[in-house]
Amino acid sequence: MNNEMTVAVIVPVYNGMYTIERAIASVQKQTYTKWHLYVINDASTDNTLNILKKYDKEPKVTIINLKRNAGAANARNEAIKLSEEKYIAF
Repeated sequence: MNNEMTVAVIVPVYNGMYTIERAIASVQKQTYTKWHLYVINDASTDNTLNILKKYDKEPKVTIINLKRNAGAANARNEAIKLSEEKYIAF
C-alpha cells in the first residue's frame, strides 16, 4: 500500500475540555496511519487550551488557537488554509 495518501483530519473545538482528549485519541488509534490532525481551538474559555498544549509537540498534530470565536465553519476553514494534504476529513 505504498500509494496511500495522507489525510488531513480537522477537528474544531470550543469549550471541549471534557471531550477533546477522546477525539484526539480516536484519531491516534486509527488503523490507517497516514493522517495529520489539525485541532482548531475556537477561542475556548474553559481549560481546552491547557489540555491541547500537551499535544503541541506531537509531529502528527497541529494545534491552531484562534483569538476570536467565529464558529465551527470558520475554524474548519482556517485549518484547510494551513493543511497541505490532498484529502480532508472532518
